[in-house]
Amino acid sequence: MKAQMIRFELDGAAYVVDSAELLAVTSACPFTTYPGLPEHITGIVHWSGKVLPVYNVFHSANINPKEGTFFICSIQDAPFGLVAVAVPGPVRVFLSETLLPRPESAPPEIVGLAQDADGDQALHLQLHQWLGATFDREPATSTPTKREKNAA
Repeated sequence: MKAQMIRFELDGAAYVVDSAELLAVTSACPFTTYPGLPEHITGIVHWSGKVLPVYNVFHSANINPKEGTFFICSIQDAPFGLVAVAVPGPVRVFLSETLLPRPESAPPEIVGLAQDADGDQALHLQLHQWLGATFDREPATSTPTKREKNAA
């Protein structure tokens, strides 16, 4: 079964994500970094009138705030509903013909090895699975209500 994917490279490895997981792919919005953010959050980006957290899936230092590409995703369990995932470098469309088994050494968010008609292969990254695990790891934070502040 053919699937349209978006391909990118990081540290010499090729990755693809299913385009059905994405609301948009953009490189037109630089992001802002802030000190003290969790390791997996690189900063924030303004997209379509919304402020979104930027997740660095690979904890890569290769993400450039001025030149990054972002995958905009809607994640049901995300604190903000929408998130941006930073990807270094350019991306291109990849038409997957076959999904081969996941390499044994691959992390759980890699669900298989996508292959196109020319035999090119890329690791199939399932963003929703990775982001869902990220939200499960994040400590719950809440802002005290006015009543809670007055009671303290």
